[in-house]
Amino acid sequence: MFKDMKLTGKIVGSIVVTLIVTSAVSFWITQRRVNQQAEEAFRDKVRQITGMAGATRVWFSANIDTMVPGHNFKTLNQVPVVVAWSVAQQYAASQDMEFHTPSLRPRDPRNQPDPFERRALEAFQKDPELKEFSESEKDSGKDFMRYAQAVRLTQDCLVCHGDPEGEKDSFGYTKEGMKAGDLRGAFTVKASTEGLVKTASSNSIALFLCSFLTLLATAGVV
Repeated sequence: MFKDMKLTGKIVGSIVVTLIVTSAVSFWITQRRVNQQAEEAFRDKVRQITGMAGATRVWFSANIDTMVPGHNFKTLNQVPVVVAWSVAQQYAASQDMEFHTPSLRPRDPRNQPDPFERRALEAFQKDPELKEFSESEKDSGKDFMRYAQAVRLTQDCLVCHGDPEGEKDSFGYTKEGMKAGDLRGAFTVKASTEGLVKTASSNSIALFLCSFLTLLATAGVV
């Protein structure tokens, strides 16, 4: 059929086919790029919560001698990491997200890790240089982003988690004989990506319409 067409028809047909192919490829690349940027922006938002917890913990640890002279803790709410996760939990709840502090050896049964958190903790344990870990998952038919940031012991943590191993700390828990830098747990966030999915869908429709209209207009001119 193509061989029987006149030269003008062949040229126009070739141009139209080329436009269709290039438009389709451009649409796919642009859509993928936009979705990746949207996902990374959402991950940054989630990352801010664990970052807030980490910054609070670092600041409180640096000022521990002023806040708790002689490390004479009277309540758990004076412990830097507890202060950090309390602040992060309140902020996460205000953003409709869930904040958790799992550990492979939790003192509190409520801090037992779920499957994602266990994978994250094992990855942190295997690679001391790994700072964060994230995955996407479905729960009850909804899409979520799971994000984890490693929590490693600092020098002031050894008051409760260091030597001598087996001795009771000021709260009655058994010390584990751990060292500064050892992995103690993680700060994790679970956030719904329903809004992200809707935005990605809207972006796809907008990109498709723009590409289709551009193709029609160009084909018409040709």
